[in-house]
Amino acid sequence: MTTTTDLMTIREMCDAYDVTPRTLRFYEAKELISPLRQGTKRLFTRRDRARLTLILRGKRFGFSLEDIRQTLDLYDRDGTNAAQMMRTYELARERLALMESQRAELDVAIEELRAELRAGEARSPGSAARQSERQGERRMPSYTAPVKDMQFLLHNVLNVAASDIPGYADLDEGFTSAVLDEAGKLAADVLAPLNAVGDREGCHLENGVVRTPTGFKAAFDALKDGGWTALDCDPDYGGQGLPYLMGTAVGEMFVSANMAFNMYQGLTHGAYSAIHVHGSAEQKATYLPKMVTCEWTGTMNLTEPHCGTDLA
Repeated sequence: MTTTTDLMTIREMCDAYDVTPRTLRFYEAKELISPLRQGTKRLFTRRDRARLTLILRGKRFGFSLEDIRQTLDLYDRDGTNAAQMMRTYELARERLALMESQRAELDVAIEELRAELRAGEARSPGSAARQSERQGERRMPSYTAPVKDMQFLLHNVLNVAASDIPGYADLDEGFTSAVLDEAGKLAADVLAPLNAVGDREGCHLENGVVRTPTGFKAAFDALKDGGWTALDCDPDYGGQGLPYLMGTAVGEMFVSANMAFNMYQGLTHGAYSAIHVHGSAEQKATYLPKMVTCEWTGTMNLTEPHCGTDLA
């Protein structure tokens, strides 16, 4: 029997396991965890917490979600952890062999990169120039996401949780606060500092390949891996399925923190929406999953040769 002391809210789960609400919703959508529903709240049992512990451990070791699902299902079938432990052991051995192989390759790459850095430092400008750059970076404006203002609008002005619009019932204060807090951290700590780097370095063409400023690719990967590009997209194609309202709130933060960076993925949502509404089943299956994750991104193609601007 589950008692109230056995239950944890989504905020408590995020704090206890250092995960985001998107992560919990994703695992719930994949039927790896099954929280109880109490009105608009999600309440997580001891079973959910035990399964989440195994999920996170498996992801840390590089197991696929399907591998993790198999180990969890083994426990559910026989009620013991014997078969589960054996399967986990087999997966761990396979993963260890792969990681050792990758480590050898990584060691070589690290040494090559160190050599390049040493060569670059030998050719770098004097300390006065570097000091000037650092002073310029300190003068760059910082960004703090207006989470409290957004929360006030959502719950005190719009009263979203009481709306009959599909999906809005899930938007209780604890949930929206957790999502917006995490988005604000990414905007302030990762995206905003890249303004100075982008201004200083810009993009450049190298052997036919466009190189983005230092840190942009890592930030783009963080955006994708965190599921931010899939926030309000259809779960049938890998999205989180949240209302578009949440996508606009998070998008406002990201654009405000670094508009230049957000141009890399900013047009994808419009292209995704056009295909989602007007595309054939084959087109949706082909394009949408990769656009949701931003493995493929959208572009703007203008057909206005008469407009008289460089957009043509």
